[in-house]
Amino acid sequence: MITQVLPKEVTRQLRNVAQSLSASVNDVCVMEMLRLIQSWNRAVGDASPNRWIRLVVPVSLRTPDHDRMPAANLVSCAFVTRTFAECDDAATLLQSIRKQTGEMLHQQEGFVLLKCLHFLRRIPGLLSLVLRTKSCFGSVILAYVGDVRRLFSGRFPLHHGKWVAGNVTIERIEGVAPVRPNTRAAISIGTYAGEMILNLRTDRAALSQEDAADFLAQFAARLEWIANSGRLMNESESVESEPAQSQES
Repeated sequence: MITQVLPKEVTRQLRNVAQSLSASVNDVCVMEMLRLIQSWNRAVGDASPNRWIRLVVPVSLRTPDHDRMPAANLVSCAFVTRTFAECDDAATLLQSIRKQTGEMLHQQEGFVLLKCLHFLRRIPGLLSLVLRTKSCFGSVILAYVGDVRRLFSGRFPLHHGKWVAGNVTIERIEGVAPVRPNTRAAISIGTYAGEMILNLRTDRAALSQEDAADFLAQFAARLEWIANSGRLMNESESVESEPAQSQES
C-alpha cells in the first residue's frame, strides 16, 4: 500500500473549489481519476477515443437501524463509466459525474449489484462460476470515505485534530480495498486532522512499484493543482507529480 498526504491548506482549498463548482470533493476525485487513467493510457500509446474507463465506487447502504450489523454486510458498489472522449472536457465531465453521484444516492444504485448477486446465488454454482472467470468489472476501485473519525462510534480527546487515547496519539488512519483480478488498482481517500490521505494498492502484475508510486503521485498532484489554481485543468495543461508527503506501507 502506497500513501500520499495532502496538507491541511491544500485540502481546505480543494473543498472550497469543489463547493464553488457546486460539486463535492468526491466528484472532483472521481473526475480526476478518470482523466488520469485517460492520460496514463495515452502516454503508453493506447489513445482510442471509444475505449471505456470504469470506476467501481463502494456505496454504504447503512441506516441507523443497522448499527449492530457488521460493516461489510451493508456495502455495495456503483459504477461510473465513461469513454476516453468523454474525459476530454473537465467541466462537462464533472457536471455529468455530479448528476450521476446524486442519482446514486437518491435512487439507491447500490442495491442493483446486491440484486444481481441475489439472482446468481439462486442458481447453484452460477456465482462461483462467474467469480472463477476473473472477468474485469472495473478499471479502478475508488472509495471516498470523508472524515475517517465519523466512521467510528468511539470518541477521544483531540490534540491538533488528532485523537489522543491515554498516552497514544493516533497520527494517521490508513486502509484500502483489495484489488480483484483484472482490476488494476484500488484507492481509498479520507481526511483526518484536516489532511487528505490517499492510499493506493495495485496489481503488481500490471504496474511495477515505481509505476504505482508515479500513478498516485500524479493523482495527488492533479488534486493539488486544482486546489492551488482554483479551477479545473484543461486538457493541454500538465502538473508536476511532486506532492508534499509520501511513503509506502
